Amino acid sequence: MMTRSPATTRLFTLAVLALLLIAAGQAQAASVRAWLDRSQIQMGETVTLNVEAEGVDGEPDFSVIPQELEVRGRSSSRQTRLVNGSASSSTLWAVALEPTRAGRFDIPAIAVADQRSDPLVLTVSEPVSGSAAAGEPVFLEAELDSASPYVGQLATYTLRLHYAVQLIEGALDAPPPEGGDLRQLGADRNYQAQRAGRAYTVVERRYALLPERSGELALPAARFRGRAIGSGRSFSWMGGQAVSAVGPELRVEVRPRPDGAKLPWLPAIAVEPALSAPPGPLRVGEPFSLTQSIRIVGVVSEQFSPPELPRIDGAQVYAEAPEFSESVRDGLPILEWRRAIAVVPMTQGTLSVPAQSLDWWNIGEDRAAVARTPGLNLDIQPALTAGLPTIAPGSPIAAGDNAKSGADRPPVDPGFWPWLSLLLAIGWLATLAWHRHSARLAGSRVSRMDGTTQKPAIAASRRQLDRALAEGDLSAVSRSLLALAPAPRPSGLSQLAARLRSPAQQQAVLALDTALWGGGDRDQARSLLRSAFVQMPAFAESADPDAGGDDIELPPLYPARPRN
Repeated sequence: MMTRSPATTRLFTLAVLALLLIAAGQAQAASVRAWLDRSQIQMGETVTLNVEAEGVDGEPDFSVIPQELEVRGRSSSRQTRLVNGSASSSTLWAVALEPTRAGRFDIPAIAVADQRSDPLVLTVSEPVSGSAAAGEPVFLEAELDSASPYVGQLATYTLRLHYAVQLIEGALDAPPPEGGDLRQLGADRNYQAQRAGRAYTVVERRYALLPERSGELALPAARFRGRAIGSGRSFSWMGGQAVSAVGPELRVEVRPRPDGAKLPWLPAIAVEPALSAPPGPLRVGEPFSLTQSIRIVGVVSEQFSPPELPRIDGAQVYAEAPEFSESVRDGLPILEWRRAIAVVPMTQGTLSVPAQSLDWWNIGEDRAAVARTPGLNLDIQPALTAGLPTIAPGSPIAAGDNAKSGADRPPVDPGFWPWLSLLLAIGWLATLAWHRHSARLAGSRVSRMDGTTQKPAIAASRRQLDRALAEGDLSAVSRSLLALAPAPRPSGLSQLAARLRSPAQQQAVLALDTALWGGGDRDQARSLLRSAFVQMPAFAESADPDAGGDDIELPPLYPARPRN
């Protein structure tokens, strides 16, 4: 049997102990631990979940976190340490969690590679509206200006965010209620306020709340999320610390529309209608504009229904596109509605614009009200004579001119030239009368054949023209005018203009042609057409009465070639 010396035994024992210590150190180095920076929070606050792994390679499995804890931010850092000549490394992950409901949440063990942390418990309590007395650095206030609005009545919902920290960024959300519409009114207001001896910056935001049905309406709690500079309890990432606040949940009782209220339903604070006319002079056939406006306090555009177009006897009336403008003054929304009405007088004398009324509900006095626009009596003068101004016979100007032009002139013998001119004129008139008589005979034969259908067709085309002029549809106006032209039918608007007797109607048709095909001013074309075609279009006879509608001389397609 082989024996060992005491020295050899001591060396063997030290080697075994060293191996055991190394194994124990390696087992101790491989570890994963997790902790929360707070185990109890309120709704609207965030909590930080920290996971540290030492001597383990891998990523933590955060999928086991309950879905009610939403991940709002994540960061990681790695650290290497040298202890007694040996290096050790650790990785720290930090995750910001925000609960979506109150209650107790069990966070299972977080796994990194083959190592696991201990499970955790988080308790979330119901939100308590922050206040300056409680010393909260950020808190929200909410209020409604009406505790029991009517259906369709605008109620002002106001949020005030108070913060005593330096914010980097933030978002203020106001969820819309079920059974109502919510939209922001104007821009945010910023001011300073003192609460319990502490200075706060206040951001005030107003919303228009429009209930869509009667009964109880619940406004969900508004919420603010942001990042601030400074020390605090919340998780720090991306250069700032997370801050949040939750406002109170409000409930209102919406009343149904009162009995006897007229439609369209318009609950408002004040209604001020107005109607104005140009100073003049106003003449027959010349269009002018009436300006109709309504100023309403406590209403937005979604609540307003435009009034009907007034009917004016002795004139044609066309409505232009209305204009809206909204503003907020002293915390109240103000709607200003404006519409231009084009009027074309057809007869001279007094043109009466009837008064108009607008039914609304005075929510301040809780009663029905009527806003009235007074009528107008406008003096319409005769139309100006086309061409040069005429001078009445016997006037001083005419008499003076004739006397001056004929003074001191010797008489001149005209000779036989007047008699020759008279003879030529008689022959020309006789030839013209014969041509007109032939044309009338041909026209009478045609009218006897289709006279039963021509008049109804012309009346229908005129109605279509009036409708197209009222709607401002230039394409429909073009089709209606071409349909009104007698045979031979013009092939385009330029030929149609050449057939018209009235210079104003010719100018209007040419403006229509330019607007449709040449990029011209469409509004100017509409104005000219409405003014010119108050009367029925008057067409000149064809230059060649014997020519049929299909035999129209056209320029040659190839000018270099002779045409048969």
